[in-house]
Amino acid sequence: MLRKKYYLVYLFTITLGLSACATVTEQELIAAGATRMNAEQVMAHLSGKTERWPYYETYYRPDGKVETLWDKVKFKGTWEVSADGKVCIKVPKWKNYCHSYLDNHGAITRIEEGISVGVKETVEGKKLSR
Repeated sequence: MLRKKYYLVYLFTITLGLSACATVTEQELIAAGATRMNAEQVMAHLSGKTERWPYYETYYRPDGKVETLWDKVKFKGTWEVSADGKVCIKVPKWKNYCHSYLDNHGAITRIEEGISVGVKETVEGKKLSR
């Protein structure tokens, strides 16, 4: 019985802790001093580089083409950056997908639908390893 009580207290604590984890919005980061990257900055950050995430990797070719490896399946398409720094990826069979970046005091943070999805690894060259 005592063991069950401790388990319930443990479970409650974990649940409460996880619910306290909040997402950070683009507006909150800007209010804290982050700045939205413009087209020139985004091009320098992505062109000729591979962005790596846990389940996918994207290589942004300098000629405006993109190669993505998503859960071990390769996709090809195009990418472009608007004047305000928004990156849009067009891949056949996908809906167009756009995101932007903030410079958060030196850490580059990706913004998707107004929410920060953190800082992931960006490496020089085509490094689609999975």
